[in-house]
Amino acid sequence: MDRIAGQIPSSIIGGETIWIASANTAEAKNDITVPGHTPAGGATLAYQFASPSSPATIAAVANITNTGWTLTIPSSTTLAWYGRIFYAGFLTVGEHVHVVDEGEMYVRASPLRASSWSAVIAAVDAAMLTVATSPNGSITVDGVSMSYRGTADLVSIRAFAERKLGEETGSRTPRRILSRFLR
Repeated sequence: MDRIAGQIPSSIIGGETIWIASANTAEAKNDITVPGHTPAGGATLAYQFASPSSPATIAAVANITNTGWTLTIPSSTTLAWYGRIFYAGFLTVGEHVHVVDEGEMYVRASPLRASSWSAVIAAVDAAMLTVATSPNGSITVDGVSMSYRGTADLVSIRAFAERKLGEETGSRTPRRILSRFLR
């Protein structure tokens, strides 16, 4: 089985729409074709994207002439992606499934994406204001509840959330070096 020349971009920003079609005049893309197979002959094409945050399977659609496929990955799907995304294109002909494309793309987190980790950090900061009066409590963000028993627990939850936020956005949290001067 022949492989498709890679048309999936190697890098995008989350929230961008990927549109692979000859009708896409902005990026001069071609329809996806597989030598010897067409939608008219009963073949179907689908792509699977292995994202840790939001895996997806997207079916390619037959083009107007029924000689190839167009693929549209909506911005709402890519907005949830970040980091390295592995993908594979599967051609189904009758009962047989063939891998015709595979690769990876890097998705930079969208500056428009609201992260749950940012919400966790904000909730921890709010809880720190009340920890003196009620040292035991819980924080709930996006339906997930975290219990704490004092300031030390809140500090460790906040540090964990900061690391996860850094992983999501592709940036590292700046390190602070604190020094003490003894007399």
